[in-house]
Amino acid sequence: MKRTSTLLAGLIAVALIATPVFAETASVNVKNKIEDRNKKTEASTTIKVEQKKTEDKNKQSEWNTRVLDNKIRGDIKVFTATANRLDKIVVRIQSRVTKIKAAGGNTTQIEASLNIGKTKLAEARADISTISSIDITGATSSTTVRTLFNTIKTNAVKAREALKASHSALIQAVTFMQGVEKKVKVKDSNVGENETSSSTASTTKEDNS
Repeated sequence: MKRTSTLLAGLIAVALIATPVFAETASVNVKNKIEDRNKKTEASTTIKVEQKKTEDKNKQSEWNTRVLDNKIRGDIKVFTATANRLDKIVVRIQSRVTKIKAAGGNTTQIEASLNIGKTKLAEARADISTISSIDITGATSSTTVRTLFNTIKTNAVKAREALKASHSALIQAVTFMQGVEKKVKVKDSNVGENETSSSTASTTKEDNS
């Protein structure tokens, strides 16, 4: 009996000594698990924040691109409308040139200016066509958007200058025509300063935009 008691006492003593060791190990394991979980949570939060930033940046970029595209489409409409008005003036001047020739008038200067106007108008239409063919909304990066926009900007400047040159040449043609018509009798003269005034106002407005 005494022997059994001694054995039990020994086992209890061993258990009492081992318990703190097991408890400490368990505490370390829990602590490590908590730290690992916190790290994962922090990493996940960081990833989500970065994803949100990227999404916001992409949305802003898309919005800016749409605004820019709308501005470009608006400019194309203005350029095209101006070119159409100049086309009508070209047709009327050509009609008057035919009648002036039939009346025996000299149309050399008129036709020279008219040809310059037609050439510049053709150049403007080519530049407008180039601008119209570019779609920046399909660009996959901001770098591509900038590259396309620079191309558009270059052609827009060329189109504007060509329209101005065409307009000036046609006005000069009308001036020459009015001078010739004072010397020869031509019926139904309907191309004069009033015919080009609307085009002049439009081109001036466009140049200031």
